[in-house]
Amino acid sequence: MKSVLFGVFALLSMSIVSANADELSATSAAFCQKMKGCILSNPEIKNLSPDMQKLLTAQMKTMCTEIHNNFTPTDKSLKDEALSCVRSLSAMSCQSLMALEAEEAPTPACRKYQNEALKAQ
Repeated sequence: MKSVLFGVFALLSMSIVSANADELSATSAAFCQKMKGCILSNPEIKNLSPDMQKLLTAQMKTMCTEIHNNFTPTDKSLKDEALSCVRSLSAMSCQSLMALEAEEAPTPACRKYQNEALKAQ
């Protein structure tokens, strides 16, 4: 009986981790879409040449890959912190997001994620 309960518990734990990973992936993808919207809402974008618009589109695809990679921690115990960070970024305005420095951890949730990730290395 104990082995059956342990097996059920293990199965439930795996499904929770999987759901958390799926939620993290979906939340990161939604954040990427928000970033694309922020970039494309800039009035200067409309004045770009077609070649520059193609380059921008390619850069946005790269940006989405980087966002996904940045919020997919190698240490599974950091998934909750990563999810909190990406949620906090998603809650920011486009104006605030566009003003960020590349290496900046702009929210308390992101600073926590960054600090925990550094400790886990």
